[in-house]
Amino acid sequence: MNCLRTAIIAVSASAVFAGMCRAEEGTAIKLEPKGYASLECGQIVKGYDKHVGNIENVFVEKVYTGFGLDVLLSPQTKLIAALEMKMFNEFPRMVELGATRRLYFYPYLTQAELSHTFMSNDKWGLKVGGGYFPYKYNKDVRNLGEYLFRSTAYPQTLTTEFDYPFARLAGAYLRGAVSEGVSKVDLDVLVTTNTEWMAVHDVNLSCIATYSLARIFEIGLGASFCSIISVDPNATAPKDGATQYLNYEDTTLSVVDKDTLNYTFAGTKLMARYSFDPKRFFTSGFFGEQDLKIYGEAALLGVKNYPVALSSPIWYMSRLERIPVMIGFNWPTNPLVVYTGAAVPEFLSYFTPDHSIDAKEMKTLLITGGAGIAAGAGTWFLEKFLSKKLRLDVLSIEAEWWGNRYPNNMEGIVIDGLPIPFRAGTSLIDSMLYKGDNWKWSIYGRKTIAGHYQVTFQAASDHIRTFALDWNRQDWEESLRSPASWYYVLKFGVLF
Repeated sequence: MNCLRTAIIAVSASAVFAGMCRAEEGTAIKLEPKGYASLECGQIVKGYDKHVGNIENVFVEKVYTGFGLDVLLSPQTKLIAALEMKMFNEFPRMVELGATRRLYFYPYLTQAELSHTFMSNDKWGLKVGGGYFPYKYNKDVRNLGEYLFRSTAYPQTLTTEFDYPFARLAGAYLRGAVSEGVSKVDLDVLVTTNTEWMAVHDVNLSCIATYSLARIFEIGLGASFCSIISVDPNATAPKDGATQYLNYEDTTLSVVDKDTLNYTFAGTKLMARYSFDPKRFFTSGFFGEQDLKIYGEAALLGVKNYPVALSSPIWYMSRLERIPVMIGFNWPTNPLVVYTGAAVPEFLSYFTPDHSIDAKEMKTLLITGGAGIAAGAGTWFLEKFLSKKLRLDVLSIEAEWWGNRYPNNMEGIVIDGLPIPFRAGTSLIDSMLYKGDNWKWSIYGRKTIAGHYQVTFQAASDHIRTFALDWNRQDWEESLRSPASWYYVLKFGVLF
């Protein structure tokens, strides 16, 4: 297996270097620097941390700065290298430990990617590359979704991070495209290696196909074969009593004679997504470029079912419990709609069946609605007067359902190195306890000013986790365990 893994990497690398060698000798190298800095601040309004308990109004602040360089070795060959540093405190703070009040400085590589474009025209496209690179296959997703590379199969876990709706992968890729009229088909093939947690350096094979029609409709299908090549079978399928199950697949043996097998980190993940833009059927300056888009995504985190573990309260026998589903909608960013729409939830709350509205509440309702309409109309007229777009670039509303009976918890992976969603030795899990985290939601908005400044905001109940410097105090389970648990964050950034 190691020889095959080495051969795959060698072939992928050779394809990239072959492209480099085709570049014309004497071509001048062009350098294009890029960079950014940003400040995030917000609060976890309601959440949970197992070392603190229920948390409310926990302040969160992060500072990012990054610098990168695009090196054009030839018109077809590009090298991209970028570094980033993040500065932040632990959250929630544990004030009895002075160390938790220190700032944490975390420098890391964000990209080291070499690519070569063999073909790029109106009909055909072919590009190969490799290294460490960001990868996003669902351009519409702002927070929830992108399941194929932001998840694990066994156990099932999902990860989200504010303004970071993609994954960074290590390996090689081939990207092809075929266009015919208003139709286009894209195909990405990726050979990547695991870079963290368990099963490190195992090889994964992923394929993603996308069909788009005249920018109106888009559908995508993908599959990721995780740990298709294992460099350490004992890490990929660790031999531990907590992951043992009876081998029922061998029907020639009696129950008494059946041998035991172990759960594994290896597994197949499937993904399907769609996007629909109704604006392509009409022409109107009322809506922005991203407005009215409807999109969605679903994934199956692990195709294979596994029997009940012999000594752990776990089973992987229901595929429905391993399918997260999300849907998104880009709310119109025209000021008349945005500001007026902001009063709609409050307006509807007054007219629930068990609520009778009095004169005071009606006055508040009229003031709120009137202020929204006035603000929207004023901003709209200001846009006309200044001939500038003052509206948001995008305002995205997303919702997700995932009926997994187990916690979205990485503790078993990180601490014990086992493909289970809790610590080894756990004897009881109340699946009803995790019914409350089935629904997630997110509201995301962004405004770009003068091409170099960005203001971004998000309110969400998603899959974030609290952070502790000491792994012994880290809660590896997601912090927001019901739709009523949520946070908000505001980000100010400058980029060039």
